[in-house]
Amino acid sequence: MTIWINHYSVVDSQAVENGPWIIDQKNQRNGIEERLLILVEPVSDDSTSVCNEIAQAVATLFFREKLSVTGALLRSLRQADHNLKEWNKRSLREHHVSVGLTCIVITDQEVVIAQVGPSLGYIISDEQANPLRTKNYPAVIPLGGEGIIQPLFSKLSLDEEYILFFSSFLENELSEEELAFCLNSSPSQCLGELYSRTRDVKDMAAIVLAMALEENRVQSLIHDNIPLDSGSEKIVAIGTEQKNNSLISRNPKDYLKTHQPRSFRGIFSLRRILMAIAVTFSLILVSIGWTFFSGLLEEDIAAKFNESISSARENVEVFNDSNSIEIRRSALNNALTELEHARALSPENDAAKLLQGQILDLLRTLDAVIEIKDFDATIRLMGLITTPFQPVDIIAGKSSLWLHDSAQGRIFVISQDLVPEFIEVYRAGEIYDSVSAGYPLVLTFDSTNERFLLIDQYRQLWSINSNGIVSSLTLRGINEIQDITSIDTFQGNLYLLDAFSNEVWRYVPVGKNFDSERSSVLGSVRLRDPLELFVDSSSVYVLDDVTVRRFAQGVETNNLFEGIDNIPSAVDAMVGASNQELIFLIDRGNGRIIVSEQDGAFVKQYRNPNFSDLRSIAISDDEGILFVLTGTELHLFRLSNN
Repeated sequence: MTIWINHYSVVDSQAVENGPWIIDQKNQRNGIEERLLILVEPVSDDSTSVCNEIAQAVATLFFREKLSVTGALLRSLRQADHNLKEWNKRSLREHHVSVGLTCIVITDQEVVIAQVGPSLGYIISDEQANPLRTKNYPAVIPLGGEGIIQPLFSKLSLDEEYILFFSSFLENELSEEELAFCLNSSPSQCLGELYSRTRDVKDMAAIVLAMALEENRVQSLIHDNIPLDSGSEKIVAIGTEQKNNSLISRNPKDYLKTHQPRSFRGIFSLRRILMAIAVTFSLILVSIGWTFFSGLLEEDIAAKFNESISSARENVEVFNDSNSIEIRRSALNNALTELEHARALSPENDAAKLLQGQILDLLRTLDAVIEIKDFDATIRLMGLITTPFQPVDIIAGKSSLWLHDSAQGRIFVISQDLVPEFIEVYRAGEIYDSVSAGYPLVLTFDSTNERFLLIDQYRQLWSINSNGIVSSLTLRGINEIQDITSIDTFQGNLYLLDAFSNEVWRYVPVGKNFDSERSSVLGSVRLRDPLELFVDSSSVYVLDDVTVRRFAQGVETNNLFEGIDNIPSAVDAMVGASNQELIFLIDRGNGRIIVSEQDGAFVKQYRNPNFSDLRSIAISDDEGILFVLTGTELHLFRLSNN
């Protein structure tokens, strides 16, 4: 089975196969053929002319990368966003360009989707249609827009469902009945139904993806509704040839002559008697042979069963003797494989069942899943803070939580006991110290000087003290930094992660400012897709794609989360608890918060149904409380209780 794809565009009210709003490319990446579809949507009129160019650039960057699919998409989108922002800096504000992109990567039957800026799609099954939209998410910030882009990733394996993406503004153009009719159509008909209801739209695009199961279920029926060759991949089914076996005409008299009944003697001829004796003798031999060989077969099955059980127990001994989580997990997985062989040979054997249950219990211990049933405190953010509002990050410091709203570039302060009183202390566009404030890019808390620090879109460093007083600070040579990715502080020093230069820079404080020459921390290191930074007394930790890399005095040591049950995906935030020597990480792709020792070993993972929309985490000053930010709520739970 393959994935069937159909798409069309409308340009100046004319339906075309390949307009400027859709890119469809196939290429080899890391030795695997991948297909990349990009649906691009301009945010302003001036952005229309560059849509195709931007989508082509993202596609080119993607196929060059050697990272994972999500890592390659993220880096490509960030590079395109950086280029657009540089263009906008040199242009008048009324000529700024920004676009939304929906990137769809197809590898075999797996589909990975990255949405940034305006984007709308639906996962459609026989029972329901679930939206995939960036609206009300941080991912709504477009390429070239104000603020940091935060693509929304999804990974799907199409089975009974199919996916429909179209220009997001159509959601407001279509009535609920019209949209429902399109979504209730089959994969082969939905684009035709959509086109028939949007004939008056000047510019738009749509894409549908479904499993190509059979020619009757997925055909290019859309051609009957759209006047173009829409790019449908035609599926040719090979039917079974039907032969015309006509009846043979027979003469009844000839038939009776040919089929006269035979005599008693003819039936019991000598030849037939000899054949009957031979068959009987053969059956006796087969019966004797089967009795003999079945015994040997049963002995062989018993021997193989005992061998698998013995091998499984040896792997359990390896588990007991090793201190490495990775080796222990591998030993248990090998033991389960052997037990599968054993149970296939003897499904009802109680010894295999009992040993399998014991090994599964050991695996659950290694997985260390802690289900958080109830939070110690929760605040619903909607209704408490004026809209538009997009919570994207929280920072803990000085008995307070600092909440970043990317929608309006605001910083709020709230008590760490989650009393629902939000105090706004910073807003983009306000004037502080005679300087205009911009949207925050990166933020941290300086515990040594008890102040909150942020760098805005204009590369201005700001300080906010516990009284809410905002001050502009000097950060020497900030315009020489290629990519301000993340910042952290330790003992008053400021550390800045520069993804473009594969470097972490350290600034020594000069009074309240950082007017000193920066120094290199990492040296000659190749980073894949750095996202976050954490610094403590002995090491620098860099969240690089889905891996946390540890550097001690410029030398890289072992990576973190060794022995975890499955590799993190779509990782966002990282915080450290220095006193406990732990690292906490948001694994949004798997809906969990995972914990590792700072020397590398995986410790445990927290899960909760609300973790499907994780945004950020923070640790209290005494490291006893974990704060969790989702798209709509702020949660608190005590680590000692979990």
